[in-house]
Amino acid sequence: MNVKRLPMNVLKKLDELVAATTRSIGEHCNRFGEVSEHLVAFNIAKRFNELGYHFVGVARGGFEILENDQVVTEIDILLEDEKTIAIVEVNSKPTLQDIKKHLKLMSIARKHYDKLGRTNKALIGAVAGAVFPDKVKKFTIETGFYVITQSGNTVKIEVPENFKPKIL
Repeated sequence: MNVKRLPMNVLKKLDELVAATTRSIGEHCNRFGEVSEHLVAFNIAKRFNELGYHFVGVARGGFEILENDQVVTEIDILLEDEKTIAIVEVNSKPTLQDIKKHLKLMSIARKHYDKLGRTNKALIGAVAGAVFPDKVKKFTIETGFYVITQSGNTVKIEVPENFKPKIL
């Protein structure tokens, strides 16, 4: 079989195109994530307050928790009132791995807030998804996280009977 080698200038141009395409895809994914977070954040305090919480505002946009000047985790959406801190993970289609990752994030966040003197506040978690596979939804609830799904023009929090959120 006769294999031809591409000239170096063609290989260089191909490398540049691949790099540009990768950057573009990354930017689009980030924008999709921002849109998803905005859609969830829009009414999430109201939905949680319907469950008895007293959140007045929503902070969103990738809060980083640092240890030794290193980012150890990032929070998509944060809500806080006098008694509770809620951390919401937003994924277009959550996976079991996403739920396990959020559980680790919650543990890191608990330590972080304890260091900030917020030991008196309950820390609860929630996972929001546009498409929530049944198996993942079940695991999310069993883990003690609220499940947030799209409902018409807003979102809803699915709370099964006898559900108790995991409080860290």
